[in-house]
Amino acid sequence: MLTPADLLRDGKPVAEAIASAAPAPADLAAALTGAAGDHLAALCLVAAGLTAAAAPVLVPALLPHLGADGWAGKAAAHALARLAPVDAVAAVVPDGDLDTRENAYAALAGRIALQGSDASLADRLAGFVEAEIARAKAGRTSLAEHALRALAVLGDRRVGDLAQLIIEADRFCDRFEVNRIRKAAADGRDGETRSALIAPWAEQFADHLFTAPAPKAPEAAPAKPAPAPRAPMAGPRSPLAPPAPMKTPAAKAPVPPPPAAEDALDAEDDAGLPPEGAPGEPGEPAPIDWAAFAGSPQAAALKPTEKQIVTQVGPLLEELAARAIGIPLTEASDQEIVALMLQVLPQALPPQHVQAVLSPPSLNGLAALAAWLGETGTGLAAGVKLIRAQMQAQMRRAGII
Repeated sequence: MLTPADLLRDGKPVAEAIASAAPAPADLAAALTGAAGDHLAALCLVAAGLTAAAAPVLVPALLPHLGADGWAGKAAAHALARLAPVDAVAAVVPDGDLDTRENAYAALAGRIALQGSDASLADRLAGFVEAEIARAKAGRTSLAEHALRALAVLGDRRVGDLAQLIIEADRFCDRFEVNRIRKAAADGRDGETRSALIAPWAEQFADHLFTAPAPKAPEAAPAKPAPAPRAPMAGPRSPLAPPAPMKTPAAKAPVPPPPAAEDALDAEDDAGLPPEGAPGEPGEPAPIDWAAFAGSPQAAALKPTEKQIVTQVGPLLEELAARAIGIPLTEASDQEIVALMLQVLPQALPPQHVQAVLSPPSLNGLAALAAWLGETGTGLAAGVKLIRAQMQAQMRRAGII
């Protein structure tokens, strides 16, 4: 039986312990039954490393954990992608809660990425997308983009049309991700998602694994203080001591004549400029051209309310980034974007304005802005995704969804 003491250190899974574990499938299935949190996630990763011969015993023990909170549910999906038949995972989708469905779609996408699939699964996934769209139309929380992602890994030709239906039906969907999936499928298959799903588990879950602290550098011995200068002894100077040097006044430099009026003006114009021939300092990043964004295809794809609010919210965030972080909004990382919007913003605006900034139309507009910015908007795009995830988690904890 693999206990937390076997797999965890300081409460986090140890990669070496997971990789070296080789339990009997029945023992691992028994351990999975009562596990939770990081221990459960570690056991799922152990299961993922076993051979397909262990699947009949482990799959029934893994399937209930698709609904586990946090990364434990994602670790269960990772294991099921490698062990479970497609039918076993697909069977839990229709009646599954949000976490179960989200992780089941990830398991199906992983299964496709690893082993491919057939047309019957493509039809099944398209049906799942349509069912999620129906949930959105009924005012319930939809996970249509997650099902669509699995269909895009398969390379199905229906992805483009379904993506448009998602955007039209679900105003809370991640429009940036849906458009990314649509573009990827138009070029063939969603290779970005496929590469992420087949990456080694230690890379996929690196943020959750134990990392040994860096060794401390040896402390240098404290330097001995320099001896204090001795005070001169009172009394007559010794006849053997050399005479003290005489101090002579320093010669004053000649004062230059005052410059002519024209020369003085030229000097003022040149003040602060690098000397002729010297390389100039790199320029500051240009501020966001909001007029150009308003005329961009990304802005044109927004609803009028989304376009209006992002053109109001965007300049405010740009100013707050300069004041609070000291960098342009286009250089902020995803974590800095999250801190800016969830910590700095509530201190700068009234609550009703903060709610407007964090509303779905605002986040959709910011995602479109990030898409328009391209490479310089990657931090903003990732930050918006993190904020969506945090707000969704808060709504789940509050029982709203």
